[in-house]
Amino acid sequence: MSNDLFDVSELSEAAVNEANSTNIIPCPEGEFPAIIKKFDIRSWSKDDRSGVMLDVHLDIDDANAREATQRDEVIVRHSCSLDVVKGANGKPALDTKPGTNVDLGRLRAATNLNSPGQAFNLNMLIGQPVKVLVTHRQNPDNPEEVYAEVKRGKVKSINS
Repeated sequence: MSNDLFDVSELSEAAVNEANSTNIIPCPEGEFPAIIKKFDIRSWSKDDRSGVMLDVHLDIDDANAREATQRDEVIVRHSCSLDVVKGANGKPALDTKPGTNVDLGRLRAATNLNSPGQAFNLNMLIGQPVKVLVTHRQNPDNPEEVYAEVKRGKVKSINS
């Protein structure tokens, strides 16, 4: 439901008698058509290592997945490690040397945005259709909780 259909200030007074779920119903495993809905860029550090990740949120376009999850919108995530360099203007830029940003290159190839000489920025990914292989990963802290995510390297062109 879109929040433009009601006064959001009224939500704080809306009473419910049922308990809310505490576990997500994951998207089923399998290959699905999807649309790139949005992305987030995040930095991480652990011990003496650090890096940058691209988290791509994909809207699974499949009636059976929506029915299985009991949701109108089924979002799964695909994460890519990004190789970043300092650009000519001193600002961060995507590294394009051979062997770098391979997962991003595969994502760009799947969306027909990976041609030499073709201008590209990450915002161009939004709205692009792809095919993805969804797999499940258990939460190491709670084996009963399962996360649905796109298997690394398993984003393909919608036509393949």
